[in-house]
Amino acid sequence: MTANPRWIFHGVILAFLAWQWVKTTIAAFSVPWHWNGDQLRFLLFLAVFAYVSGIWTFTWASGGSAAVKARWAKLYLRPRLATGRKQLWQSLSFWIVVAIALVVIFNFARH
Repeated sequence: MTANPRWIFHGVILAFLAWQWVKTTIAAFSVPWHWNGDQLRFLLFLAVFAYVSGIWTFTWASGGSAAVKARWAKLYLRPRLATGRKQLWQSLSFWIVVAIALVVIFNFARH
């Protein structure tokens, strides 16, 4: 039996997020509450977890298991929108914009 590489990748991502969650939680509660970076990151993790859990709970409550399976299929089995050269240029332009935005943000943060 061979494993699907996508599920292995998702497992690695989930393991990394779990490790970050544990590390951030320990750091957030190891000092008195003074709104430091670890405590803000803890609240951000908590808010994202609550949001995603709420979406999946609402999906299940409104349509049951069939709705969850349909949404899962819609998220992970959608066809590719662009192929070949068009996809290459879209990916390249996206990362160029991200790089320029990061440079601008870091330059503003320095001054």
